[in-house]
Amino acid sequence: MDIYSVWRFLRCLILMCGLVMIAKTDLKERIIPNRMLVAMLTLRSILLLQECVSSSDTWTHILLSSVWGALSGGGFFLICCMISKGGVGVGDVKLFATIGYYLGGRVWDSILFSLSLASVWSLYLLLHGKGKWEKGIPLAPFALAGTTLAMLLETGGKDEIFYFLLHR
Repeated sequence: MDIYSVWRFLRCLILMCGLVMIAKTDLKERIIPNRMLVAMLTLRSILLLQECVSSSDTWTHILLSSVWGALSGGGFFLICCMISKGGVGVGDVKLFATIGYYLGGRVWDSILFSLSLASVWSLYLLLHGKGKWEKGIPLAPFALAGTTLAMLLETGGKDEIFYFLLHR
């Protein structure tokens, strides 16, 4: 196992553990805790420094990818927050900025999967009379599921996922 694989594994592990705790809190209290986000950002910054030091030839790519992921993920949800007038909360903006800091450009896979899953769930609730347009749903559990799918794609799960889907 090369050093990049070790850093990627640690990055994925920390992100998943953090997202599980955040999703649990969002389901229960309908809030995304800032303390968890700050802890995740701090740990990612430490790992990012280690990745840059151990990859002296590609450190600029690693750093720029993480910054781009944070800015684009958070920026997209900031625009959604301003347009939706409260439908998307500031916690969701910070959550996807944090996810982007971990995933880099793969944050767009996470956003696509997360919003797709949330849309399907919302439609299910509406069609079965269990939801209302005004009520909304917590997004963090869908961010957890969508990010898990995005990380499977990043870590080589892409072929296995498509094989499974196409050969059933």
